[in-house]
Amino acid sequence: MGEPLKEPMYADDQHRSSRSLVAGLLLGCGTLVCIAGILACSGIVFLGWKGYTQLDSFAREFERRGYTRAMGQVMDVTDPISKPTVYVAQVVKFKADVHGDLALMAQVVEIEATVHGDIDFLGQVLTVKEGAVVKGDIRVRGAQVINVQGVVEGKITGTYQNLRRNAS
Repeated sequence: MGEPLKEPMYADDQHRSSRSLVAGLLLGCGTLVCIAGILACSGIVFLGWKGYTQLDSFAREFERRGYTRAMGQVMDVTDPISKPTVYVAQVVKFKADVHGDLALMAQVVEIEATVHGDIDFLGQVLTVKEGAVVKGDIRVRGAQVINVQGVVEGKITGTYQNLRRNAS
């Protein structure tokens, strides 16, 4: 006796087989895209949380020393400051005199007045504008540029990529 007869494969059967293969591939790719999206969103949330905790720990460090916290996006300080203050913002501009120490965590800080105290800076760019005076020290934690167009009577210490001083 011979082998049982196999039914011949028709064009419809072959078409159905290729459709199920394509459907399986699409389902697998869709699943991978969903997993990648979930991982990407989780990474963004984690980095945001990590950044927030860094901001918060910087501010808390100075609050423990008696500083007052001020937060915002863009802050124009136009009233005189008379107590130690920690600023957490994107941009801070000091247009009024400061009588106390400052802790600054911002992308950009511009000082256009006199600071009678020390400055702790964590950010990208700190500029002491022409006519401005910092009578204390500036301690830097990882800045890109410290731009001194005015006068800094104390020392500038810490880590920064570039220190620019205009010749007076």
